[in-house]
Amino acid sequence: DGSHRAFGLNDSQAEIEADPQLMASYQMPVSLTIGQTKREEVDQFIVENKEAKPMATDLADRCLFEMPEFAAELEKRGTIAYANIPFVKKSLEICDIIRNDPNSQWSGKLRSPNTKPKNAPETTISEKGFADSLKPLIGPRMSPFHKATVQETADVLAKWWGAWAAKCPQPFKPYNPAGPNPNDYVIQQNIGAQSLNKLLAKLHNDFHLPLHKLEQSDFEKLIDIKDFTEDPEWQKGIGYWSKFGTNQKSFEDVSEEMLNMI
Repeated sequence: DGSHRAFGLNDSQAEIEADPQLMASYQMPVSLTIGQTKREEVDQFIVENKEAKPMATDLADRCLFEMPEFAAELEKRGTIAYANIPFVKKSLEICDIIRNDPNSQWSGKLRSPNTKPKNAPETTISEKGFADSLKPLIGPRMSPFHKATVQETADVLAKWWGAWAAKCPQPFKPYNPAGPNPNDYVIQQNIGAQSLNKLLAKLHNDFHLPLHKLEQSDFEKLIDIKDFTEDPEWQKGIGYWSKFGTNQKSFEDVSEEMLNMI
């Protein structure tokens, strides 16, 4: 066990050995199994790797985001950990903008890394869940906001989600232990965030709408459709839009059906 650590040591050997202070206290954990048969080694390997608690990907992304180096600098390291770093840096910066804006529909709704839903009932989606929903908007080179600043993207998102809250207000009411509970609806959970941000990208790509020039009132006119704005359609488990599923194909189907209705 530990071939990845051996590779890391080889890769950084000259840098480590050039620092006497680091060498004096450097430690590398290893796992040794002595006197086992091949079958026993395999069993031990499976136990160690299955039972070890993995690092949550949302926490890993937050750690990458907080690294002081620019995305382009980290990307040059050429390892899989940094392959998606430009998107991670940009998407989480947008998350921080919208969560810190008291007027944002997402203020208080994004769950921080390593926080269980039951410990943050006022939240509706994980930080990573919302960040991932931004891929159609800022990910590919042909996406609407590929060259936009994070603030420009956040401004459009504020108008877009403000329009949904204006036309379908019930699911956006703040959490109250005695009710209402925004988690009774899926519009601010993964289904809604993923599908509606896909829809926003499609409005740009298919209708060639200049999203950055539109006001919230323009978005309200676009989505002023009964099947969009009646809150029972978004009720968790029983509403029409909640029944599509929670995978990328489902989000694509929801956004495409909505686009056709518009």
